[in-house]
Amino acid sequence: MKSTNLNELKRLILQFDELGLSFVRMWRCIPALLRYSKRLARFKALAPSHQKKKIRISPRLHDEVNTCGSYKNEYFIMDLFISQYVYSNHPGVAVLDIGSRVDGLVSHMATFTKVNIVDIRQMDIIIPNISSYIIDLSLPLRTNELSKFQVITSCHALEHFGLGRYGDHIDPNGHEKALASINQFVSLESQFILCVPFGPLDVIYYDCHRSLTIESWKDLLIKSNFLIVDIFVTDGKSWPQNIDKIHECPIRGAVTFITKKC
Repeated sequence: MKSTNLNELKRLILQFDELGLSFVRMWRCIPALLRYSKRLARFKALAPSHQKKKIRISPRLHDEVNTCGSYKNEYFIMDLFISQYVYSNHPGVAVLDIGSRVDGLVSHMATFTKVNIVDIRQMDIIIPNISSYIIDLSLPLRTNELSKFQVITSCHALEHFGLGRYGDHIDPNGHEKALASINQFVSLESQFILCVPFGPLDVIYYDCHRSLTIESWKDLLIKSNFLIVDIFVTDGKSWPQNIDKIHECPIRGAVTFITKKC
């Protein structure tokens, strides 16, 4: 019960963040402003007169106490994990990616191979090694819309299909229809790598995302004619581990399925 209340409190704080009200940052601002004021006064005292005229107030209050970047989260860890997996197991093979972050998994893979991305939103910049297609996979596909690929990836995208958050049409079964569409890109020699969030229950946090149990995700993949080869999990604080080799699976986090077509 205590853990459930804490998780609900965290989710409430995130909702206020979405509205532009970060109570955590506001609370941290008080000591941060004191530290900033002391540093500013010392800098002005040490600066020669010609530099004092150039000083403009532009505080960055939280960098001093933050870690060196944001790496203790499921997105960073799984983006890097999947890109390293593709690099090690499919060197030089062009990849089809479904809805993953361009500033995460896609950019990682684009450093060593060509990546074709499918998203409902437009990419309005030309980047070497990245091609973009606007397709809503929860709708019926036109034949031969994309050729089959040897490697298909999707990290933290499937859980959003059908919720309308990104401008897609509303469909409670959008994630199931998207999986059926993805199956059309997969040949018998292909590998489909899917990463999604998991938790102790099947929940729809509308219109943020779905979080299903690992068993529910497995059932959905099997129903969509995918054969699961390996499963890796992380709680967002550590490197992903093979689910068959860990003592205890985390209650919630991100799960990556390595699959192929049945």
